[in-house]
Amino acid sequence: MQKISISISRPNWLPQKSSKIDEALLKTLAVFQGKSGKGYCATSQDVLCSLLSKYYKLKISRRCLNYHLKYLEKNGYIRRVRRISQDKFGRLKCLPTLYWLLPKAMNFLRGLFRFGRRIGQWFKDIPKQVIVREQIEKAKKTDVQKSEKPMPMPVWVTEILKFL
Repeated sequence: MQKISISISRPNWLPQKSSKIDEALLKTLAVFQGKSGKGYCATSQDVLCSLLSKYYKLKISRRCLNYHLKYLEKNGYIRRVRRISQDKFGRLKCLPTLYWLLPKAMNFLRGLFRFGRRIGQWFKDIPKQVIVREQIEKAKKTDVQKSEKPMPMPVWVTEILKFL
């Protein structure tokens, strides 16, 4: 008897070392970029950490955030530019970093969106099928129990039963 092995390759848009934090970071940066209407977004690390904990339930430190941002930058998903300026007294002032989503990140997000849309449609269709089956079962029970002689099933029930 032969053993059959099936290997499923990873899609091109999925990073090789994909994690929930990387995914959440890309989604969050995409939202900021979309809100600003520019090709980049400028947000602080504290804001990113708080949004990740609020919307994705990922409580991470700034150090961990920088680790993941460095990974995304190294692998060509984002580009970052640190901004440092001087105040009127000559002291250095750190401004929020600028983040650009590169084409590789956009392809990744498009792939996630397509996958989510397919899954979402699938989940939308499941309740419809369950409701129709419940209505069919209810129609079968009520028709038989109410009268002595069996009543014919409604036309819509017989049409649905043909497909099941």
